Amino acid sequence: MHHKSNDKITFMKNILNLPIILTLVVLLSFNAAFASDDFPYILHGMGKSSKIYFAYNQKPEGAVSLRIFDEKGFMIYTSTMHDARKAVLFDLKEFGTGKYKVEISAGGTTESKEVSVGDSKKLGNAKMVLPKEVKKNQVEVIYLNNDSEVVISITDSRGNVVYTETSDLKNYRRLFNTSKLAKGTYSFRMEQDGQVITETYTVE
Repeated sequence: MHHKSNDKITFMKNILNLPIILTLVVLLSFNAAFASDDFPYILHGMGKSSKIYFAYNQKPEGAVSLRIFDEKGFMIYTSTMHDARKAVLFDLKEFGTGKYKVEISAGGTTESKEVSVGDSKKLGNAKMVLPKEVKKNQVEVIYLNNDSEVVISITDSRGNVVYTETSDLKNYRRLFNTSKLAKGTYSFRMEQDGQVITETYTVE
């Protein structure tokens, strides 16, 4: 994978800003993927595509800084975000497939995560299960035989992230109580190394 020394301007043309609805419904306690519980976010590669997805709904005091480094340690992108809520796709097509380090700074804390882009990494082998419907106000989320990380998230019909969790447990089972949610439609999503399953539920 070759490093391209310039131009952030060219790279930024490949950045797709996604619409964010300003009405945020925070109904569940976040299990933050970030080191600080004050800044939960979602960060992952988009399957076999060349894109990285990053989103947050609660910005701490100050700006959110994001930097992307290639496998050789060269910084290929940097951004400072002041939005209260943000969802963005970073397209790394011109830099090639492989593993990238994403460094995120917010609220005085900095964390780095490794993200795989493209088909350089095989699909995860975890057995992930979501029910087809809500039973007794509960959604049972299960995965088995995980060997890396599984990202679990819940979004409402407006695209707001109301819950996110990253788990590296080998086996996982959790009952989500939907009675804590406002009436509406919610999408439950599980992802491991490009393998994704989703189910949509109506809460009445």
